[in-house]
Amino acid sequence: MARLPVIKTRPRRQPPPRLSRSMMALLAGLAKKSGAIDPRLIENWAEIVGEETARMCRPIRLKTQGRAKTLEIAVSNGPSAMAVQFRQQDILARVNQWLGRNAITRLTIRQTGAIGLGPTALPPLKPAQKPPESRPKTDHSISGSPLEKALNRLKINVKRPRS
Repeated sequence: MARLPVIKTRPRRQPPPRLSRSMMALLAGLAKKSGAIDPRLIENWAEIVGEETARMCRPIRLKTQGRAKTLEIAVSNGPSAMAVQFRQQDILARVNQWLGRNAITRLTIRQTGAIGLGPTALPPLKPAQKPPESRPKTDHSISGSPLEKALNRLKINVKRPRS
């Protein structure tokens, strides 16, 4: 039986590099240019700054100017902006404690006018309760008394149009 000749072939190719490795560098560069924030900061925002503060604001962008890093946060209205500005030093301390020493040097507050701030939005206001239709009854009866007569005269004079 005749043996077939051995044909030399090329060695097996290496698999292509993983897409995630290439994308990490690309996305890191884009995030740096656009000022994107670490997603963990957004996910843990309520834990970092506290529930009450998180309902008023959310982080939007991280700006770098030289060695200074500014965290831009969005608030929906003026009173929230004032409350966040009042808590600015506390927010900076908490964010820096979570991210690392001196990660953020400034906070910028942007009033967006948005009704809600996503999952951390304030709960809707409850409608004001209507006053009861009838006056509460009291044990004191004024019917037929001089007080009732005086109140009726006052009522007539108040309702009368002025000429």
